[in-house]
Amino acid sequence: MTTIDCFVPCQDAALALELSKQFAECPLASNLFFLSTIDFNPGTKARVLQVDALTGTETLRKIASVVKSDYVMLSVKNTALELGQFALDRMTRIAGDTGAVMVYSDYYRIINGVRSSHPVNDYQEGSLRDDFNFGSVWMIPASSFKKAVLEMNVSYQYAGFYDLRLRLSQQGELVHINELLYAEVENDLRKSGEKQFDYVDPRNRAVQVEMEQACTAHLRQIGGLLEPDFKN
Repeated sequence: MTTIDCFVPCQDAALALELSKQFAECPLASNLFFLSTIDFNPGTKARVLQVDALTGTETLRKIASVVKSDYVMLSVKNTALELGQFALDRMTRIAGDTGAVMVYSDYYRIINGVRSSHPVNDYQEGSLRDDFNFGSVWMIPASSFKKAVLEMNVSYQYAGFYDLRLRLSQQGELVHINELLYAEVENDLRKSGEKQFDYVDPRNRAVQVEMEQACTAHLRQIGGLLEPDFKN
């Protein structure tokens, strides 16, 4: 039977217990790890994988060092999840059928208790934005995940997950499942017009620089970089 190691950001024991109950209902989920910058007792069979930065390269290296299953399920947002019935099974099945290096799906958003569907876009070769919406849940074959992490020669604090999906795209296809497989509980309740200007916020300068470095490296690796060597 296909097996999955699941990695979910969580720093709250009560939320960890609730998430553990959900994953316990999925027979494919062999191990559940909570990614946290602090140590706490989840009070379950799950484990806490203590990291310095939730989105950093070192976090991905730590994940790769403990992966034993066929697939890595990576939750990339620090938000509560509600898994749909057979969601993980569906993701691994489609990943296996298509040979994808990553699959992601449409999802529901829960805002102030109200649930609404949230479809996402198909990934294309030019989908380079660091905020391209794959949703919270990424399903990746363990072999593809480990290969991508092994090739990481720069340690990022903020652009680790971005670097991961760029490197995965060099290996094969990122497949969108046009099905609503889980729900995210929205924590950031600002209007979308306010969120979109986060990129130019001076406080996020370090994040901007890392994202640009990761993108430039990716373009150079695939032969798509137009070097800035111009005449005046």
